[in-house]
Amino acid sequence: MWAERRWEMNALDKDIHWQQSYCIQQSVDFGRRGGRAHEVIKKVKADFEKAAKDMRKLKTRPDDEELKEPYGLYKQSVIGDVDTECPGLLNLKGKAKWEAWNLSKVVNFQSVCIFLGLSKADAMSACISKAKELIEKYGI
Repeated sequence: MWAERRWEMNALDKDIHWQQSYCIQQSVDFGRRGGRAHEVIKKVKADFEKAAKDMRKLKTRPDDEELKEPYGLYKQSVIGDVDTECPGLLNLKGKAKWEAWNLSKVVNFQSVCIFLGLSKADAMSACISKAKELIEKYGI
């Protein structure tokens, strides 16, 4: 029985390794065929970093409700999906931040909530657009 399970695990590891190798090879091939995905990602990252710096230079500080969305998108961009438990009831600031970050996983589609994690690239793009809105509203 142990030998069968060991063989199953080895087969699973080999399958996962093959899938990862295949995906890496496909992305390399895409880059060789003239795809500019790498350049686009670099540009989005540069725009994201600039937007994050500009948000710190706003003339007046937006209220907490306006800062929740960019905060959640920033955390989703840098870290990904929420990886911590919700803070307790007494930690109001921590709980508000956690909820803002967790909201980036919820997508409303025809009044049905679907829980999907935003990809880091999508979160970066959304954060950039939200930062531009706040910069237009408050100025640098």
